[in-house]
Amino acid sequence: MTELPLLLFTVLTGLSAGGFVMSTVFGFVSKNGRRSWLFSLVCLVLLGLGMICVLFHLGRPERFMNAFANPTAGITLEAYCSIAFGILLLIDAALLKAGKAKGMILPIVASICGAALLAVTAYAYFTSYGVAPWMSPSTFFQFILGDLALGSVFSLAFNASLRARENTVIAVVLIALFIIAALSEAAVFSQFPVQLGAFIVCAIIGAGAGIAELRQLRKGVNSDDAKTTSSDAAAAISTTSTYETIIFALMLLAVIAARFGFYSIA
Repeated sequence: MTELPLLLFTVLTGLSAGGFVMSTVFGFVSKNGRRSWLFSLVCLVLLGLGMICVLFHLGRPERFMNAFANPTAGITLEAYCSIAFGILLLIDAALLKAGKAKGMILPIVASICGAALLAVTAYAYFTSYGVAPWMSPSTFFQFILGDLALGSVFSLAFNASLRARENTVIAVVLIALFIIAALSEAAVFSQFPVQLGAFIVCAIIGAGAGIAELRQLRKGVNSDDAKTTSSDAAAAISTTSTYETIIFALMLLAVIAARFGFYSIA
């Protein structure tokens, strides 16, 4: 698959930006101000790996700077947003590690940059005039909702303090919207001679992740358990962490399947 570097780029940077954006949203929704320096660092590493994949896509990495000759090009906008987002992630991780992080201004600004990265990535494909199916509104929905859905379960799997009931509801809604977006993309692609199996696989795996997340709501295990010190609560949190990790793995596979189907037409 010649577009593999781009697939990896969109998944890795989408996971980074989507995860950080949703962790900020979840913090506000659940009124939980606790944040992890390690989470910011992991998001930074994922972003860096994604940018490396772009260099492989270019074939001639040394020509990367030439992309800045056109300030409105998709790859240029992605670079601007990635650099700004990466710098803010680095500062955020350093301040949290040093215990000097104050307020929510920095994570909010970083989340805005992350959201901008998600938007310009979708825009880059929407304006790919050589590939007709990509020039559809479903491209925006599939990319952005996929990244936010994946980011939401990533955030819940990584941060036990964010596992409030309302955040789980948001994750379930995002997963459902992503499945609808992926199937809408499949409907657009069905007008062209391409394989739609990847989108079907995405919908099936994504549905499994959504159902599993709904089960978390019924169990009622959330961040409130972290306030107790009983061995039963500790065991419940450990079990929930494992379960959320499995849900994250399912969503990662679902997003990869959707992107595989998307790039199969290129």
